[in-house]
Amino acid sequence: MRQGIFEVFGAGELGLKADDLNQYSELLANVGVTIPEGIVIATGVFNQLTELLNLEAAPEEIEKRDCPDFLLSINQGILDRLEIGRPYAIRSSALSERGGTGIYKSVFFWPTGDRIEDLKNLWRCEATVYASEFTLDAKLWREKNNAPAGMAILIQPVVGFRFKEHFLPALAGVAYTSLNGLPTIRVVIGLGTLAVNGGGVVYNYRPDNSYYFGKELWEQKVAEAITAGGVIGEVSPHYEEIQAGVDFKSFNDLFDTLEKLQKQGGFFFEWVISEGKVFVVQCAAHNDRPTTDLPFDMSSHFLLMKGEDVLHSGRATCKAIIYARMWSSETAQALEHLNRNVRDYLLIVPQHALSLMAEEGFRLAFRHFSNALAVVEKQMSVDFEEEKLRIMAGLPNIDHTSGKGATHFAQLCNRADILFIGGEFDSTPLIRLPGVIQYRRDAGISMWKTTVEVFADAKKKEGFLYVSKGAEKKNYSLYQVQDWSDVLRSVANVINDLSNPELVSPGVSGHFYNVHYAIAPDDDPIEFDSFKLDEVIVAECGIAGIIKSIETVIANGQYFGWAERHAEHVWEEGGLKEYLEELLEHLKQQTT
Repeated sequence: MRQGIFEVFGAGELGLKADDLNQYSELLANVGVTIPEGIVIATGVFNQLTELLNLEAAPEEIEKRDCPDFLLSINQGILDRLEIGRPYAIRSSALSERGGTGIYKSVFFWPTGDRIEDLKNLWRCEATVYASEFTLDAKLWREKNNAPAGMAILIQPVVGFRFKEHFLPALAGVAYTSLNGLPTIRVVIGLGTLAVNGGGVVYNYRPDNSYYFGKELWEQKVAEAITAGGVIGEVSPHYEEIQAGVDFKSFNDLFDTLEKLQKQGGFFFEWVISEGKVFVVQCAAHNDRPTTDLPFDMSSHFLLMKGEDVLHSGRATCKAIIYARMWSSETAQALEHLNRNVRDYLLIVPQHALSLMAEEGFRLAFRHFSNALAVVEKQMSVDFEEEKLRIMAGLPNIDHTSGKGATHFAQLCNRADILFIGGEFDSTPLIRLPGVIQYRRDAGISMWKTTVEVFADAKKKEGFLYVSKGAEKKNYSLYQVQDWSDVLRSVANVINDLSNPELVSPGVSGHFYNVHYAIAPDDDPIEFDSFKLDEVIVAECGIAGIIKSIETVIANGQYFGWAERHAEHVWEEGGLKEYLEELLEHLKQQTT
């Protein structure tokens, strides 16, 4: 009997996973996504097994018993429909769960053509799935959700290709049309089991280019694949045959799919890419509700963190983010410099910054955040054995996850207008946010010009960070232009040292100096305007004079080759020439 996209064996219901796939099959097809058709063993078979084998009393017995005759007859029919040499996923489709929780089992079956052995292995797979309905986690899940017991089994062909003794897809993962306010895709090479368990690379935005996409995936050490007997094994993802299937375009197209689906509602799904096509093997509705009532449009923000380690109560609207990914004396000095020039920002620091492990004299202090509206401590739990060794060695505790962050911060700042939130969170959505401004090398600091809504309630011990998706993108950063300014001065010095008028036209070095002094007059990387010029130089030279100086520099680009090798690279390939041409065009438009 056929119901929707599935052939059904037995009486009863199909379970929530199969129901969802049937319900959303047309919607997914309309956005260019394919669901592998398969087979469902309905819940009536589970009910019959439960009664026959007394599974309520002794669920472990199911894996010790032979397959009952009534199910053996069904399995004969199922085997007739399966392709020999191709693996199949044997998934739970419970009446209490739509997927994504990891509570119920899914296993793999690889028919060999040996009828007797295949029937035994298929039964073992079914028994494993059925037994998961009786675990403590499953019982507690049903109690929490007031859901009924009952299990159907969903059998689907695994999408992928054969490589040596393995079978795997090149790319797979999980996706949300919106998770904490952002489209979210987690991707792995090989089976999506790693992604379901929290592994892989997370993208909230389209990757910029295929090179960096491939580079990030290359860092994956092992790929999970199906081996003989349906066992999950490991294979290196770096084989050429596997890398050839890493389809950048199809992965990028997933973001189009998420955007289209979001217009129909929120969804979670497990996906696979093979031969330029996207397959969905599990799909369910997902409601991305904010954790608190919000006085702004949630669709324009995403939730970066929720923390319970809170000092002071209130709301702050920050105009920028400064994120210190690491902590060192260089980081501390850089933050002190930034704090003098930036106002009303959110500062994020690692827990190490507030601990006694920070280098003496460079622990987080008021001078590092006095102009911030909020400080967030990115906390991280420490392994018990590591912590024990630290205690034995007389070293301080650096694990602040038990609420120590606010206590430390209270010693640094008793001003109630600077909010503090500490907690563990995934910084990936922030790191992926477009418009990042990188501080100078070795400081480990990234910045964004974007609005952040901070809510803190010390009484309830809860704090929230909502980050605007509309980060401002700058064509040129303060540090780029400052570096170019230094190069211009270096070239001007070289020209000055050449006294031969046959080699250098008179006055050329002066024009290089003028441009050097004119650009990058401010020291605020957030509000930096790459076309703003130093007022003193403009007053001395006039706009017409600055235009002439820029034209002279552009016309004499050969002198960059006379300075250090770095200068020539900056001029030809590093962006300085392009920047000066844009600045020149901007100034000419101002004078017309």
